[in-house]
Amino acid sequence: WEQRSDKVREQGAQVLRSLGGASRLPASDEPITDAVPAQAVETLGRLYDPVNAGFGRAPKFPQASLIEFLLATGCRIGEALALTPADVGVGAVTFNKSYSRRADANGNRPFELGAAKTAASERTIAVPRDVLEKLDLSRELVFTNDTGDAINADSFRKNVWLPAMVKSGLPKHRRPG
Repeated sequence: WEQRSDKVREQGAQVLRSLGGASRLPASDEPITDAVPAQAVETLGRLYDPVNAGFGRAPKFPQASLIEFLLATGCRIGEALALTPADVGVGAVTFNKSYSRRADANGNRPFELGAAKTAASERTIAVPRDVLEKLDLSRELVFTNDTGDAINADSFRKNVWLPAMVKSGLPKHRRPG
């Protein structure tokens, strides 16, 4: 904001113009029949993305608190996505598990909550109070998608994290400090 407030204002105005245009669609002259709501439900059901939540392609609504947490701690994405409210203390977070893909007996690679990748990964680190205050500790996992389910780590990494790092000029993999 301090360095490019003019650009932020321009983008905000562009978003408002886009949203305003969507609400000015012309009314249809066709009568609404009983089939219209059923067709709408069927169409929306096909368009819904249960993996990444919402409609359309990922990301839907990247969580600012997750991005800020990753930047503040330098932890792995899978470590952050595995956090439970019990892992969050006063001024600190304990990492002792990871949310990642592991091959099962059939060769599938579903996401699962598991042990930390290495013994060194099991650690408690200090986290700034203002970062911890933004965390939602009301669910089973600290970071969830819009439907309250676990965030798809691969989708988040590909569609949110890596583009943000490239755009900001930061390295793709960070260390806290």
